[in-house]
Amino acid sequence: MDHPFSWSLTWTLLLLASGILLPSFAYCQEISEHSYHVTLYDEQTEAEYDTTFSFDYLANDPDFYLFTRFNYPPFQVKFTNEEKLILFQGKHEVEILAANFDSAAHKLRFSTENGYMPYLESIDGKNPWGVDGGIPRIEISGIILRHGADSTLVSPHIFADLYEPGTICHEIEGQKSCYINAYLTERDELILSMLNGDGAGGYIAILIFDGQFNLRLKSVGHGF
Repeated sequence: MDHPFSWSLTWTLLLLASGILLPSFAYCQEISEHSYHVTLYDEQTEAEYDTTFSFDYLANDPDFYLFTRFNYPPFQVKFTNEEKLILFQGKHEVEILAANFDSAAHKLRFSTENGYMPYLESIDGKNPWGVDGGIPRIEISGIILRHGADSTLVSPHIFADLYEPGTICHEIEGQKSCYINAYLTERDELILSMLNGDGAGGYIAILIFDGQFNLRLKSVGHGF
């Protein structure tokens, strides 16, 4: 799958300026108990720097244009291929399952406004992320969260509009670089950050779960 943000993954591993504190942009937030540590990319200096996003900022589907990653120790890769990605940290484990999109199993609605070719407007009543007017090739078929012997199957309605998941990881300078990453915060929240989409349909989806794996926040936006 050709992901439009592969350049940002390379910068993430190659740039050595992490931790440089630069003047805040408009979307940088005051540190509070509801803030999340993130690393952004500065276009002028071509360096990364650390700041925070508030819960409220993330909840309003922000522009992820300069977003690089969450600034917590990332989960490690246990398994990766086109159909499955398993990430782990200690007793925590995240499993993302992907499958070919079955158009017969969904209700597709097309728009023919303005005399253009039919344009995919919605899938099952939702605006689809990850495509640019065409039919998705891949869909998320399941997300499983585990802690020790306890496991939770994430409700499908949470990711029903998220298509073209990037379950493949790549080797860059001896390290695994993934489009999907997971993190644990100091409050034992689990963050799932997904860089999905194909071509012009690229997007970033952030899911944040509490310690009992209840969804606290879903935020989706474009990264360019």
